[in-house]
Amino acid sequence: HQAHRWVKIIPALVGQINSGVDKKVNNSWKDTFTTGIIALMFSLLGWWVGRLLIGVEDPQGFGDTHYSSDFVSFFFIQLPFVAFGEEFLKLLMFLAFLSLTVQFPKWIRLPFSIILASAIFGYLHGFGYQWTAGLPLMFSAIPEFFVFLYCRSIIPLVFAHFITDGLHVLFRLEDYGELIMVSFQLLIMLWVITKFIIFIISDILKFKRLKTPKE
Repeated sequence: HQAHRWVKIIPALVGQINSGVDKKVNNSWKDTFTTGIIALMFSLLGWWVGRLLIGVEDPQGFGDTHYSSDFVSFFFIQLPFVAFGEEFLKLLMFLAFLSLTVQFPKWIRLPFSIILASAIFGYLHGFGYQWTAGLPLMFSAIPEFFVFLYCRSIIPLVFAHFITDGLHVLFRLEDYGELIMVSFQLLIMLWVITKFIIFIISDILKFKRLKTPKE
């Protein structure tokens, strides 16, 4: 019974909403983008917390590394496959641990599976980076599982992964990295300011409509 239950959830890994889940979560590209941004923000927050815990400024050991334009071009060609592959592996580990602990209550199974899958995912990166990268990457993975449990889709996580790795490489592009970083920061600031202004204006207009006496 349990095996059949988790087999039904597997299609959710490629973006289909599970039939047993509330349909209030829309699968439009706009919602996918928004959910991906939310996943990215919480993931970065988790990474920051992990970095504080180990007390290392550069846990992955990048230092002053810069990349050539040829490397960046090749990186972006393979990045969609890397992003999907790593997120798929991470969620498969989570579902496997969740199935293996079926004899335990949910309040034990869920956090245990999330923490264990996140730890393995984080410390697997130690083979490519320094081992100090394990804890920050583990903490960055934890909130992404809750995003998956909410939307039952891997696509927002793949999107967040793509943006994170893509920006990291672009910010270290030879000659243009700093310009790209500053431009990105300015765009984020403009986006936040624009959203805030739109919110204020719409709120004022709504207030005026409520105050206008009906004829």
